[in-house]
Amino acid sequence: MDKKEITVIIHRHCRRLAQLLNQVFDRGGLADIHDFRVQYKKFRAFLRLLDFKCKEGQTSRISKSLQQAYQLSGSIRDLQLQRQRITRVTRQQPGSAKAYLDLLKEEILALRPMLSSIIIRNPALDTEHHLAAVSWKKYKPKNIELFFAYKWNTLEQIINARNFSEENVHAIRKILKDIFYTEKDHGKGKLSSLPFRLSKRIYMHSLKQLLHELGQFHDKCVALALLRTPSLSKLDQPTRVLMIAIKADWSKEKAKMKTALLQKIKWILAPTSLPLPKLNNQGPRRKKGLKNPVVPHSINMSDN
Repeated sequence: MDKKEITVIIHRHCRRLAQLLNQVFDRGGLADIHDFRVQYKKFRAFLRLLDFKCKEGQTSRISKSLQQAYQLSGSIRDLQLQRQRITRVTRQQPGSAKAYLDLLKEEILALRPMLSSIIIRNPALDTEHHLAAVSWKKYKPKNIELFFAYKWNTLEQIINARNFSEENVHAIRKILKDIFYTEKDHGKGKLSSLPFRLSKRIYMHSLKQLLHELGQFHDKCVALALLRTPSLSKLDQPTRVLMIAIKADWSKEKAKMKTALLQKIKWILAPTSLPLPKLNNQGPRRKKGLKNPVVPHSINMSDN
């Protein structure tokens, strides 16, 4: 893949992002925002792949305006999902959470004009123009295997550290998304270089399910953050008491989710240096992988 091919792929991504942003501008529904954000993550994963071995010193970062569109749309979606959750959990008490639902609606209405003003400026086109100035090296097929090895070793570092803070769990999710999206769009067959403990077919199914559960855990963390004390202080006493009760229930659910999630993470992503847990009295065979995996110099948990 040479510079021309890379430019074509970048153009395809940016064109799709522009289309999805127009849909967000016109409708702004949950599905529209979700589709845009998924496409953004695919594009970001591709750029991270290119950054790994293909550029000559220049930055290939997404434009600030497109990053802002991603962040603002995420904030709006979080608030929309929170309205759905609260409506669902209080359905047996119609109207009991009206004050909180109205507060969420006000926050959504305050963010929409900010997002619209960015979309009008066509941030996807800004990104494409910026990336056109980057001098890409010729892409080598081996790079993607090294990229997967780098990501895998980053996961092993987190797991070996045994520090499963919310930040690190979210970092695991972002790394897995980079692997998942890159393999799906650009790396067919390249995951075989990794030290899988299961067959690729079973592993990819498990990885997809793990990503789904990591997403659910992240949503639960966001839901609790939106029940923060400053927001609740604006509510009347009955509504505040109700929200505090909901927060307590959700905190218990979150703790259970994390316990189950960590067990799955340790099984699916267990470092190859650790002994295999047994399933049905028969441990799965380890697939041959890299003898000398690439060890990353640092772990970047920023959400660019």
